Amino acid sequence: MSGETPPPYSGDNQSWAEDLADYLMRVKPKINFKTQYDTANEDGRFAWDSSSAVPVVTKSNEFVEVVLAKGNTLPNSSSGLTSGDLYIDNGFLKVVP
Repeated sequence: MSGETPPPYSGDNQSWAEDLADYLMRVKPKINFKTQYDTANEDGRFAWDSSSAVPVVTKSNEFVEVVLAKGNTLPNSSSGLTSGDLYIDNGFLKVVP
């Protein structure tokens, strides 16, 4: 894995998304697919669940669906959000636990 770090959130969603996509293509050309044999025994693992056609992340020994939104801005706090929702905190993309 590359020692390169992801781009920080710049405040401009379009520009940041393009920079993040470029970064991901450089360091990890493809997200791992979750298989029936995978376990969620380590928090923070990210995978694509092809049976549900959604990305998932591991948390507290389970796979949690990451909620996707298209064309919406992300909130600046986790207040009122549910587990798996994305929000921006001080320029960093975070997932509600």
